[in-house]
Amino acid sequence: MTVRVWTGGGRSFAVDEMALACCAVELAVALPERGEAPVDAHVLVVAGTVTLAALPTVLARYQALPEPRHVIAFGACATSGGPYWDSYSVVPGIGEHLPV
Repeated sequence: MTVRVWTGGGRSFAVDEMALACCAVELAVALPERGEAPVDAHVLVVAGTVTLAALPTVLARYQALPEPRHVIAFGACATSGGPYWDSYSVVPGIGEHLPV
């Protein structure tokens, strides 16, 4: 999903959302207008549990963002692995792989 956030004064920035689990529902409520993934998004919002299987996709989406690019980890699972932090297949926080 893509969101264009208006900052006032006619300026906006695009957000590329990586909805992986439960927090994606909460994020959908928090963000306005949705559309296709923009080529001009500078912000990647990671919401939900990041698994080792999903990690290459998350990293590829980050690399596809134009500079300057930013990452927001949304929710406990994205920031620290949440209740699944010690699972063999869960990344214990996306901050270990991306600059959050």
